[in-house]
Order: sequence, then structure tokens, then C-alpha cells
Amino acid sequence: MLQSLGLWASSLLVAVGLVGTSGAAPVYLDTVTNLEWRQPKDTVSFNFNQMNTDTNGQTWGCSASTGECSGNLGGSGASLDGWRWATELGVRTLFHDLAGSLYIPGFDPLPSTPTSYTETVSIWAPAIIDSDGVLGDTGIFDATFVVTNQGAYVLGYTRTTNASSKVFAAYIQDGNIPSIIDFADTSATYPLSNLDQTSHGFWLFREASTVPAPATLWLLATGVAALGWRRRRK
Repeated sequence: MLQSLGLWASSLLVAVGLVGTSGAAPVYLDTVTNLEWRQPKDTVSFNFNQMNTDTNGQTWGCSASTGECSGNLGGSGASLDGWRWATELGVRTLFHDLAGSLYIPGFDPLPSTPTSYTETVSIWAPAIIDSDGVLGDTGIFDATFVVTNQGAYVLGYTRTTNASSKVFAAYIQDGNIPSIIDFADTSATYPLSNLDQTSHGFWLFREASTVPAPATLWLLATGVAALGWRRRRK
């Protein structure tokens, strides 16, 4: 039943125009929380300090204290307006909700702390990651980077830091050979000024727009058909 709901949600996203013509959808709708999640790949090439408006005084970016985002990425890139920067718990909850249809055992039930789960040749990792960004690859999130003979990754910074002043990053890894295991992890930490930011994006979300329920869509279609029939009679 949950898998059927997930497939219906994907079809509905196509219907309302949220899925692009290639690669993964630009927005993923978590139907449990009614939150839309942005592709972390949209926001690569910046580290935590560069994005955090609390410390750098810039007019674009996201606040690590409130999560609020504004302006255009890098000052001239994609708009951040209306988005929020997720906490580690927020992404952990996303991974848990993905477990409803894809079943990531380490995140179901929801862990109480940052968690790392591994599995050999999983079903969920390739279903989550779009490894090549071309039409026909149906993963939910575009890979932020791919390592030859190792696998594809979707990795993003959260806005949560630990007592050692390091930022929590959350990622999914799809190993592309049997000896490389698959990861779902929200416990990885990096320096705030990590210089290897070209492979790291940010986990951003927003409240979803109202989407018609299946019954509403059916009634709408029925009404349009009836209107057409009446006009043909006239």
C-alpha cells in the first residue's frame, strides 16, 4: 500500500509539472510531512561558513540559527527565497519517511540520534540516487558527485553543528560494485570551512503547495468531460 502511494505521488508530481525532462525531479515531495525538498546538487560549491548568513554578513544564503534563506546563491545563481535550511533531525526524518516506501531498515523506526546505516547491494540506494542525470534514470535526487569504482553520492550539509564546532552532513551512497556497500548516513561531520565543497550541497526544504487529492482530480476530470458532452449536445 505504501509503495502504491509513493508511485501515485510520483505520477502526481509529473502531472503538476514538478518533474523535469531529464534527471531527477527538481523537487521531491515528502507526502508524510508535506514538505518539498530541493536537489542538493543545486547548491554545490559552497561550504558551511560561506552559506551561513549569521557569520558572514552577506545578503544571500541561509541562517544556521533560523534556517531562513534569501537572495540568489553566490549572489547571482539560483534563488534561495522561500527555502529553509534543514537540521540534521529534519534530514533524518526525511530518510525515515523514505523508509516508508523504500524501506531503509536503519531509519525505521525513526532513530533518536544521528545515524549511519549500511547495507550490501540495497534496493533503496539506487532508487534514491539519479547517478547520471539523464532521462530514464529514475532516482529521487541527482548525485552530487560520482567516484569511479566506488559509487554515486548525494551529500548535503545540514545546519546542525556539534560540540566540536563541526557541521553534520547527511548523505546516501550507492556503491556501484558489490564490494562497496550502500550508506544512509546523517552522522558524518565536516569542518565549517571544509575546502572540498564542490561535491557537497545543502539540504533545503519548503512547505508544499496544495496538491489536489485523487478524488478531487477525478471529480475535476468528470466535470470537464460532462461540460464537453453538454456543449456537443447544444
